[in-house]
Amino acid sequence: MRSQREIEQRLASEGNALNIETLRWVLDTPDCPMCGISTRKELEVEVHAGHVSPAYLEEKYAWPVGTVMEHMDNHVDYDPEEAKHMENMRYESINTLDAAQDIVSRLLGWLDELESMKDSQGGITSEWVTDAAKLVAQANTSLRLDRTTQEGDWC
Repeated sequence: MRSQREIEQRLASEGNALNIETLRWVLDTPDCPMCGISTRKELEVEVHAGHVSPAYLEEKYAWPVGTVMEHMDNHVDYDPEEAKHMENMRYESINTLDAAQDIVSRLLGWLDELESMKDSQGGITSEWVTDAAKLVAQANTSLRLDRTTQEGDWC
């Protein structure tokens, strides 16, 4: 048996009292540190996809050597569709962050130009404040639009 779902299915169809007790014991014994972590699903997908190594997780969480592979071999209920969806969401998040970083870097460049104009024109004028406010508003609108577009792609 590899997954909780398989054990539960077997439990539902089992007639032998000793086997039922054993299967319940298996389900009620969470000795696996990885089973108890809140980011379990994400870590399972990362390990399965090869994005993170078992040794890294064991070092990071101070788990005994072999904990992650034991979990992956015996406790994982891997769903390829769910993993694909999670990977798509991660990819879209990275794209959104890249777009936000690009917008912010452009905004900073424009603010630097405004700052130099302010110095050459003798200080902060109402026109300078208006231009700066427009740039900030445009950046906010762009970020909101990009986030909304990305969220629409996820659904």
